[in-house]
Formats: sequence, structure tokens, C-alpha cells
Amino acid sequence: MLLPTKSIIRAMNDQHESDHVRDVYAHFGLAIYLAQCLEQSIFQHLLFFEHFPKAVAEFKSEDAWIGAFDAFEARELGQTMGKLIRRIKDVGQPTEVIQALLSDALNQRNWLAHGVLP
Repeated sequence: MLLPTKSIIRAMNDQHESDHVRDVYAHFGLAIYLAQCLEQSIFQHLLFFEHFPKAVAEFKSEDAWIGAFDAFEARELGQTMGKLIRRIKDVGQPTEVIQALLSDALNQRNWLAHGVLP
């Protein structure tokens, strides 16, 4: 009976470790992507419940509309997720349950973004 050599065993272990690392990064990437989707959804919420009501009331021209939208988008997307969550609270939208869920999501997102990988 032919037994595997040390180099074959080492190669098998390296492949197993490589597969594990690939899986960890794939799951990490998916989790960060979903956190970014949530952050974008918070921005969309602010867009519809804060920006549009004001912009419609102040509508004067298409160019002014576009300029106001661009300024709002640049300002809000430059904020951290935590600040965006506080902003939707300020506009009076989330319930206490949703606020708790968003707070938990923010903590998990921050752990992923700042604490998991070196």
C-alpha cells in the first residue's frame, strides 16, 4: 500500500486552508455588501421623506431641482451610517422596533468593517 508523502499531505492541508480563507472572505464580502445595501436604503428613505417634500414645495426649474438633488445626495452619502440612522430618527420615521434593529445592524456593520480584518 502506497502512503501519501509529506509533500502531498502538506499540499492537501494548504488547499483546505485556501478553501477556508476563500469562504471566509466570500462571507465577509456578502455581509459588507448587505450592510452597504442597508445604508443605501436609509439614504433612499431620507430622500423620499425629507428631501422630496421640501424640493417639491420649492420647485422652480429643472436645473434647480437637479442641483438640489445633487447637493442632498453628496451631503447625505458623505455621512456615516450612524449619522444617517440618527437623521431618519430626526425626521420622525422609524418606530422604536426599527430603531433598535438599525442600531443592532450598525453595531454589526461596524464590527465587520472595523474589527474583523486587520
